[in-house]
Amino acid sequence: MALCYVTNWFVVLFADKYGNLPKIFKLWQTYDNCLDIAWMIYEGNVPKFARYDFNKHYLYHYENKGDGYMMPGYVDVIDDNFTLKEKFQRYICRCAWLYRNCGYGFAYYIFGKHVRYRDVKIIIDQKDFFFAIDMRNNIFCLKDDRQWCRYFKKSIYLGYKFAGIKGRKYPLRSMLANRINLFRLVK
Repeated sequence: MALCYVTNWFVVLFADKYGNLPKIFKLWQTYDNCLDIAWMIYEGNVPKFARYDFNKHYLYHYENKGDGYMMPGYVDVIDDNFTLKEKFQRYICRCAWLYRNCGYGFAYYIFGKHVRYRDVKIIIDQKDFFFAIDMRNNIFCLKDDRQWCRYFKKSIYLGYKFAGIKGRKYPLRSMLANRINLFRLVK
């Protein structure tokens, strides 16, 4: 994770026109998406100076995840002619994506575990709070999205990401989770 924080800005320079990193840097990229994500721009997750007309250049296809399968999100290139300003903005957006999802490839491919629903003991399963233990792998999942004041809610995901395991027939590849944000805006 620390390696990614220090090198994300550099690794982004090697992304192809479809927002994918070469194999040597695959562990920096999220396992379920390319680096070019439309909603990061249109939902205001990047600074205003970095927002460009994504839909002029790309057609984004969402990832498709289900019980036992996962197809990563990807883009089709519509217009490959970026101005110098747009190239800089795209670079900032790609960096923002990697810093938002820092070390995902490592957390998924290297440290990830296969979790089976039958091995999971769910302790608490509420709308905004989930805690469970995988008895076979000796790992846990803690997800807390509860509002704690008028303006903010917590966004905490610790242990392994298997909050969506309930009722799954097939094993779920669960990545190591380490998100702690106490200041997520309440919408």
